[in-house]
Amino acid sequence: MKSAFSLPKIPAGLWPLVVYLAVLGPVMALMPRLMTYGTILGIFLTLPFLFTHARAVSDFFAKPATALAFLAVAYACFSAGWSPSPRAYARASDFIYIALGAGLFLSLAPQIPFEARRLFLLVFAGGWAVGLAMGMVEFSLHHPLHRAVYHLGPKAPITEDVIKRTAGLFALTAWALAAWLEKTRGRPSASLFLAALFLLSLISTSRSAMAGMALGLIVLTYASFYPEAARRMLMILVLAGLVLTVPLFHQIPKIPTGITNLIFSSARARLGIWYYTARHVEEAPLFGHGLDASRGTQNEVKEGEIPSMKARRGVISLHPHNIFLQLWLDFGLMGVTLWGGLLLLLLCATRRLEAALQPYALGAFTCGLTMLSVTFSPVQAWWAAGFVVTAALFLMLAQNRSSKY
Repeated sequence: MKSAFSLPKIPAGLWPLVVYLAVLGPVMALMPRLMTYGTILGIFLTLPFLFTHARAVSDFFAKPATALAFLAVAYACFSAGWSPSPRAYARASDFIYIALGAGLFLSLAPQIPFEARRLFLLVFAGGWAVGLAMGMVEFSLHHPLHRAVYHLGPKAPITEDVIKRTAGLFALTAWALAAWLEKTRGRPSASLFLAALFLLSLISTSRSAMAGMALGLIVLTYASFYPEAARRMLMILVLAGLVLTVPLFHQIPKIPTGITNLIFSSARARLGIWYYTARHVEEAPLFGHGLDASRGTQNEVKEGEIPSMKARRGVISLHPHNIFLQLWLDFGLMGVTLWGGLLLLLLCATRRLEAALQPYALGAFTCGLTMLSVTFSPVQAWWAAGFVVTAALFLMLAQNRSSKY
């Protein structure tokens, strides 16, 4: 009798991805920025397998959505030529690697044999659980592993960005695991898993992960009963964000001081960043200021213009902390059209999932979009890698609909 614990026979060319998925959880917990290079390496090591499925890969790259994604990435990289950011070309190179890797990864997913996909999901779930445990140890004991990896003393300050990146990646990738639990253990297990993760987000310092999980759970619940209505609602929100974000942020100075004083300090800082970024959008509305523009765009804050900001002169921010605002600032109307179209196509693509998985995909979209709207930048390669991994996991779940994973 075959042992229940024996490893499935899978093509040798896929084992690099198994190793990558196994270590992904600890990487997210300790060194989230390595998501970029780990994803690229894990994907490109599977090239021999891809070459044996060249026809399937070429079919993927011939699809209209892939062509739109290529145009969006190509324009983003081309815009580095007129960007004021000193790191624009470095961002562009990361963008190219991630985009090419994403294309190969997503084209590969439907070709992976069933047993290999099952192994991928098991390995990723195990690594994810180990990484989450490591993250909890880090948070509870003041980051001993992070200090050891980066040779930091016991009293050296740890930036909150470390916690926020880790919390954001775990919140984003959790939805594919919940969908897998839906298929293997049923709705109660999946719901309990997401509820437990949401409770963990409440004790973290990442308000964006907390908000993403909360709104994602609301959409998940609604989409469980009305998936098409939830999808249309998200499409309307995306369109509203693309059209209304800039004019709305122009009204920030009109917010009464009494209201701004009630919100926490980082939110007040966001208001200033959003207002001044919206003003710079008007300088290049058609083609934008170029990739990663906020890092090099000079700005003058006048005394009393924004209650939450002191008078100063310098760059706006490392990034605008809002995906819609960054699309307008970096790429103008051209980029907003391309990237907005991609977001809408992504929502439409969730219709191709089986009914039980669609609410989780819509919840993942909501969670990711929420975090992109208040904190992370869509051009941060490590963050983009998290979306690539999440999309690939959903693609693997979408195959063999009648099969249990």
